[in-house]
Amino acid sequence: MSCTTSPRIVIRPESASPLKAVEVKRYGASGRRLQTTDLVQSEDVLTICVNGRIVASLTCSADHPEELVAGHLLTSGIITPGTAPESLTITIAAPTADVRIAGLQPAAPAQADAPLHITTSHARLVAGVSRPVKPFAPTPWTAASVLSLAAEFAKDRTSHARTRGCHSAYLSDGERVLCVREDVGRHNAVDKVVGWAFLEGVDLGACMLYTSGRVPTDMVFKAIRAGIPVLVSKSVTTDKAIALARSAGLVLVCEARPDAFALVSGNEPVPGELAVAI
Repeated sequence: MSCTTSPRIVIRPESASPLKAVEVKRYGASGRRLQTTDLVQSEDVLTICVNGRIVASLTCSADHPEELVAGHLLTSGIITPGTAPESLTITIAAPTADVRIAGLQPAAPAQADAPLHITTSHARLVAGVSRPVKPFAPTPWTAASVLSLAAEFAKDRTSHARTRGCHSAYLSDGERVLCVREDVGRHNAVDKVVGWAFLEGVDLGACMLYTSGRVPTDMVFKAIRAGIPVLVSKSVTTDKAIALARSAGLVLVCEARPDAFALVSGNEPVPGELAVAI
């Protein structure tokens, strides 16, 4: 991962998740009623079928469905970072995504003595995967890259600024933001940027992932499965998520703000960067 100090951020209009106008009646303490039109996040359900078998049903925002599907397959362990993008055929006919994976073999049973296995608790998973994971090697990263991502998110230029009803995920290479996606679900927002990287042939092992949502174990699992060595959150984490991140050597940064953050797992940032009080 590159370690320059000031990422160049590009927020594209197509990053925003879809909105819908609805009529609402607002009441104040005085009892006065005001009828108005509000924008809310649009919510859909997408069922994923792999080689004729239903593997998941996701409550999601309908934008970028191919990225969502590809990312979900990767972060759920159905495919691995070494899978060739051209081996996937994704056909979207809402509310179903039909996926064909050439040469897909059933997941090998987990070894009894393996230190880390993959399970999942998010969405409504129909078919899960259990697979040992190789821990990350120490990954160079900078405090400035984390602070820049937090500062960019604080500008809030996507759909969340209008509705406060969605989550965001940013994928950075340490110098610039490569992709921004939103969704009503924090897991899906992450899957979309991961799926974008997979389909574009971007090396996720050289990336940093920022999420607006909290980080329990299932979010840590997603970063591990995708092979992303640095996970940053605006929000907080849990004790089990910290233990999992530490066992895998994942850099986990929480409570990321433009002026500070908390490092809860992984190696220290590159020396010589600005000091951050925790």
